[in-house]
Amino acid sequence: MNPRSRNKKPRTPTERKLRRKIAEMTTQVRLFLAALDRVMECPSTPERGKQIADLCNQLNMYNDGVRYFWCGVNYRTDKPLAVRSHEKEHP
Repeated sequence: MNPRSRNKKPRTPTERKLRRKIAEMTTQVRLFLAALDRVMECPSTPERGKQIADLCNQLNMYNDGVRYFWCGVNYRTDKPLAVRSHEKEHP
């Protein structure tokens, strides 16, 4: 990757929107990892297992939403969705 392109400001509204979404995604992942670290520090119990499963389910649902709404992938079939109207306007 070219070091100059890494810091280049987004030029279009779509690029700015995608960068904001990526920043939001990384924040969500960091929050998930922090919560998982807290749960993992607890003694091993069935309740801890349920908490870990709940955290993983939340992250998986968030991932599915990002893949569907931002990447254009059907999370059930892993196939690309049809081209959306805003993508037709801005090739």
